[in-house]
Amino acid sequence: MDLSHKMNEESSLKKGDHIYTYTNKLHTSSLHGIYVGNNEVIYYKSKSKSRSESEKCESCKYNPTKERGVVKSCLKCFHRGHGLYQFQYGVSKRHCMIWPSGTCYTGSCIEDGKVIIKNAEKMLKDSHKSRKATDNNKLYDDFDKNSMGFAVMCTTGNVTCIQEIAAMSKTKMSLKCFAVACQFAVTVFALQEGITNAAACKINEN
Repeated sequence: MDLSHKMNEESSLKKGDHIYTYTNKLHTSSLHGIYVGNNEVIYYKSKSKSRSESEKCESCKYNPTKERGVVKSCLKCFHRGHGLYQFQYGVSKRHCMIWPSGTCYTGSCIEDGKVIIKNAEKMLKDSHKSRKATDNNKLYDDFDKNSMGFAVMCTTGNVTCIQEIAAMSKTKMSLKCFAVACQFAVTVFALQEGITNAAACKINEN
């Protein structure tokens, strides 16, 4: 398994792969999708960003200012120049705790890429049917309307997997907060010890 998760070449993509890309340089936000072949990705777009009408893709005709919900676009529109990564399934708990949230899962996924693509295409079709409703209606409240939840649902066929990943993320955040608190406590203790020792030395000198 490539622990970097990064895909060096787009040619290594397989149909049904759960892929993701970071949407900023700090890697604090990511966009997940299902690769369906022919240089196309199906993914969930929670909201459109303010881009001009002229930015409609000439290749796939995707328009980020108008389309939201489950959409299909070319890879270029999906990653927009950022790196492309593959979401990892069946990893160890240790791996899952080390790597950032939203990059891997300890559970298994559907092995047949055709089934994964079928799941994604069904959600795309359902999304198109309901696009006239406000904010693309309530289709994806089960996974809080995010792209990772959509991709995980397509890849596993199980909504509880999303809940498990969310729980793991909360656990990791709690551990990080605990570690920071411990480090802070150690620092404060060391400072107090230093002040106490300095005061004791001054008293002895007198």
